[in-house]
Amino acid sequence: GPAPVLLRNLPLTSTIVNNGDAGDVLVSILDRCGLSSLRGGASKRASRRAPILRRLLSQARRERGRGFVSVITPDGPYGPAGACKPGVAMYAILAKTEVGCLRISARPAWYLPTWDHAMVPLPFSRIRVDVGTPIVPPPKATRDNVEMLRLEIEDGLHRMHEKWFANLGRRKIPELARLHSDDLTADGKP
Repeated sequence: GPAPVLLRNLPLTSTIVNNGDAGDVLVSILDRCGLSSLRGGASKRASRRAPILRRLLSQARRERGRGFVSVITPDGPYGPAGACKPGVAMYAILAKTEVGCLRISARPAWYLPTWDHAMVPLPFSRIRVDVGTPIVPPPKATRDNVEMLRLEIEDGLHRMHEKWFANLGRRKIPELARLHSDDLTADGKP
């Protein structure tokens, strides 16, 4: 989608990109837009996710006060579409940073036949960026606080998605899912 181009003028921006071939392409695009990326995190195993979270946290703490922005896709590389994973909320609490839900949409656009129906703006599209009211995380990373923040982020994203397609008067692409507390394992991971 158009996110790297739209975010290119921010002072410092970082995101997590998976280690696969698609990640190589994305890193190339991010580099051309002057955005940094950390490789990893595309695993269903907690032992593979934790190091990338620590690296992103370290970067956020180092750059605090300099306008650092972390861009995270809350439904991760495996979905379901629209389900905010607990790691996003945990990161916000540990980094002591507000969360801004962001929706980038284009009209006209083509939606890929992937699990998340990734959007590709067509030539001469009008691109719109909606940013929700900043969400302030709780001060401590307790299980209840992580879940409360995760639900608040998920709700914010779903409201933005619903509003966009309601304004268009057409069905939502994709239909968003919610991650329910009972979908999480004992360690809080899906």
